[in-house]
Formats: sequence, C-alpha cells, structure tokens
Amino acid sequence: MLFVAAALAASDPCGIPEDLAAHLDRRTDSEARDGNAVRLLADGVVSWPRRQELAADADIILVKTFIWTDDEVGRAAAKLLAERAAAGATVIVQYDFVGSTPSEQWVSAWRTGPTDWVHQVEPFKTMADAGVTILPTGFPGGPARKRPTRAYSFDHEKYWITGKRQGDGSIVYTAITGGLNIASEYMYGGTPAVDAGSGRGGGRDTDVELHGPGVEDIVARYLDLLEGLVPANVSSLDRGLQSPQPVAGTARVRFVWAHPAAGKRATIERLYRSVIRWTPDDEPILVETAYFAPSPKTLATLRRAAKAGHPVTVISNSGSSVDVPFIVSASEIAFDDIARVAPDSKFYLWKPSPGFETLHSKFASFGSCGPVILGSANLDGLSAEHNSEAVVLIEDATFREEVSALLLRDLSPANVEAVQADPPRFFLVRWWRGMVYAVGWYFL
Repeated sequence: MLFVAAALAASDPCGIPEDLAAHLDRRTDSEARDGNAVRLLADGVVSWPRRQELAADADIILVKTFIWTDDEVGRAAAKLLAERAAAGATVIVQYDFVGSTPSEQWVSAWRTGPTDWVHQVEPFKTMADAGVTILPTGFPGGPARKRPTRAYSFDHEKYWITGKRQGDGSIVYTAITGGLNIASEYMYGGTPAVDAGSGRGGGRDTDVELHGPGVEDIVARYLDLLEGLVPANVSSLDRGLQSPQPVAGTARVRFVWAHPAAGKRATIERLYRSVIRWTPDDEPILVETAYFAPSPKTLATLRRAAKAGHPVTVISNSGSSVDVPFIVSASEIAFDDIARVAPDSKFYLWKPSPGFETLHSKFASFGSCGPVILGSANLDGLSAEHNSEAVVLIEDATFREEVSALLLRDLSPANVEAVQADPPRFFLVRWWRGMVYAVGWYFL
C-alpha cells in the first residue's frame, strides 16, 4: 500500500508519516493532535492517587466507567465526588448499569425509574444526594430477573476528566483514560492491599494521563455521550463545557472511539491493522491485552506480519488469572495460528500474584521506537463488535521509553510464563479449529 511505502521512506523512522496519518483520518474518523503532554500511569498504585489529586480542587469532573463497585475504592471515590459537588463543582458520572450491578436490590431499585433509583443504592446515593448528576446506561430489558442478563453491548469506555476554570473563562482539562474501573480490584493494583469486604486484591492495569489539544476530542466525546441521557438541569451545560486546550508538550495524540450501537464500528480495529501493516520490516510488535481473541481480520494481519519477519509478542491472561476461563482456549488457537507461520513468535500467560492477581491492561507497541496504542479496548470480539471503546495512539519518545520499561517488567518470569505453541499438522484439524474460532470469537 502507498502509505506503507511512504512510511519506510520517512526521515523519522519512529514517526507516523503524513500518508499514513491521512489514511488513519479516513479509516478511523479521527485526527492527530500535536502539542500534548502524556504521562504513563502504571497500575492503580499510581492512577488512583493521581485521580484523587486532580479531583481534589477541580471545578469540573466528568467520569465514565464500565464498573463502579460498592467497595472501599468505590465508596472513597463517591465521597470525593460528593464533596466536590457540595463545594460547587460540576460533577457528572456515567457508568454501565450491567457492569456495575451486583444484586437483585439494584435491579429492583432501577425499576422505580432511572431518576429515582440512584438515590436508593450506594455508592451512587452518596453522590446523587450531594448534587452529582448520575447517568447509568445499558439498562437490561425483558421480564423481571434476579440479575440483569448480558446486554448486546457494554459501555466500556473509561474517562476521569478534571477541569479548572481560568480567569478568562476558559477551562483547562486533564484526562485520564485506559483500563481501570472504579473498584478496589483495579485501583489496588501494584499494592498489597486487599478490599476488606470483597477480599479482592488488585490487578495489573494501565492508564495514561493527557494534557493539551488531544483532550478536546475526549471531552467532546464525553459530551456527545450525554445526548439522550442528560436531564434538563444538565442540558444547558453541554457545549459550555468545551474549551480549546493550550499546547502542553510535544506528544502527538490521536483519540479513536468505537460504538457499534451508535453506528460507528471497527474504527479501533482499523487503527490496529493499519499500524501493524505500517510497522517497518523486522521491527517488533508487542500486544498486552486481558483477552486475546482478535477478529479474523486482525488475526490475519498479525499472522502476515509475523510471517514477514516481525517479531510478534503477545501477553495475555492464563486460565488461573482470567475471569472468563474459556477465552484462554480461543487465545491458544490464535497463538497456534500465528506460530504456524512464524515459530519464533512469543506468547506469554499471566501468573497471578499479590498486587497483580489478573491482567487487565490493554496496550500495544509498534517497532523499536514507534507509537503506542493504549485504552479500554481488548483484542477480542466484545471490544471489536459490541462494546463502546476508546483508545489513544501516542507518538512520544519519552512515553515510549516508559512503556518499554513497563513491558520489560511485565515480561519478567515472576509475572508471566512462556507458552510453547503447538499448531496442528493436519489440514482438517486446522480447518475445523479455524471455523470454530471464526464463529466463536464474536461472542467472547
């Protein structure tokens, strides 16, 4: 393809060339923004204190999460946001109802109405009573049941956005996005802490903190999500919360979101495939994801890259560290498919340990010094075809060095175990496994 040739000819072997950038503009409906500052937030041990620090004196707080649990961290976050709302800050919280609903009590409370029920269950009651605007999404349908059934799609995007009003009336924002939900099992990652109620320790996860023009796109996305959800008292805020962001650094950031239920499908998948194809010859491609069951198209792109000589490394969960054990079988099929054409490919499975009970991180790096994709999206069927998801593509030398150091830590024998791929030799076995995978990945 033309943009691949242009990439190889680019004067900066680490930077994305203009031809590829224009291609990504079209294929992902996004735009690269210059002038940003980025900071890697590895695990809850870093991300949770930083979120609290940013929110402590913020005038505007916009939060979206898939899971908000009534545990130690969930209650602490609710208390913090309630205090800010009581102090006069504008605070809006969106969360996925199914992802955050643990009990029959919640479903019964929901049936009283989306406006009333948040005043009846914790930790949302604490926030709602203090004036925080609570916007649950993804309500279950159908007859009464003890627990909501799995929805067609989840609102899986995760944002912690804080803003400070300036003397001229503008707002300077900081955005945190990535994989961490608001619960102890996420925010306790990297620490020996265990939630006293659930008994759960933290997991391995990754966020990124952003400042600068790229944050404008994240704020715009958040406000777009309010359409059809906001009560009358919030609708007047809408675009009044948008503000041009000043240059904050030298990083180039591209924000890409996907929401199949809203008619925007496969943008993140296209981003991955395009950057994989761009990666210069013989340069490494490394993927770290909680669930590795890539779409047939993305798997084929990885397979071609491996066959062409790119060292491909994948880190994902083992059966002992994952909450959906059967997905490990799909991962093994995908591993074997790549190894069949590139036996030197490396596959690692996570080993649970205190502070890193599971792997929930979702990012990938391309080339020895190229860009990084980081966000909420796994390489699996749910993220590709069902969920709303968001990622950022980051070009920044310092950030890349930090990511490389983090990957070296994650690849330590204390954290992962190498897997020896065993691709089947017989054509009919390979064909059958391929058919099972092509059908099954969609539901994983």
